[in-house]
Amino acid sequence: LNAILGFSQLLESDTETPLTEEQKENVDYIISGGRHLLALINQVLELSAIEARQVQLNIETIDIQKVVDEVLPLINTLADKTNIQIHVLPDKSYSIKADDTALKQIIINLMSNAIKYNKPEGCVCLTWQQVSEQRIKISITDKGLGISEENQKKVFSAFNRLGQEHSGIEGTGIGLVVTKNLVEMMQGEIGFSSTLGVGSTFWIELPLES
Repeated sequence: LNAILGFSQLLESDTETPLTEEQKENVDYIISGGRHLLALINQVLELSAIEARQVQLNIETIDIQKVVDEVLPLINTLADKTNIQIHVLPDKSYSIKADDTALKQIIINLMSNAIKYNKPEGCVCLTWQQVSEQRIKISITDKGLGISEENQKKVFSAFNRLGQEHSGIEGTGIGLVVTKNLVEMMQGEIGFSSTLGVGSTFWIELPLES
């Protein structure tokens, strides 16, 4: 698959024998489809490794604000492409027990979904707050498409696009399953609330550093 993508990109950038417009369009389809398939393969492999307990997490003390500051540039790049506004409304920074890489992946997964399934020129809000002596809650709210009651039962099932299979929005139907597994491996919880046509809030709770 990497070879297919590589040769397709070589064809696309060939200046000595440039492609016709029709050929360019066809090559674009190959590259787009290839990237989507590569993302699916990578997520399937990751999910398989997680379910086989082959993923080793490094649980340490992490500052939430620092993690958010590190992932925001990537999230803002995605949001800018679709004119989505990102609002970060922190309570204050907290130290939690988590794996740095896994927490970044979780926030990126949830925020990417909130951006992808939003309304044109919509917004996404990231907040966090202490909900008990031992737990911190991180919430990501969008004003997007929302999820029907029927599909809410299937949110954390693999390969389910929740009715968006033919929407033109890229996705594999695995991201939320991977996210749920990572959260639970860090002794956390994940949940959501959603109203069709109004939007959704996905949240995770993780242990505070005692």
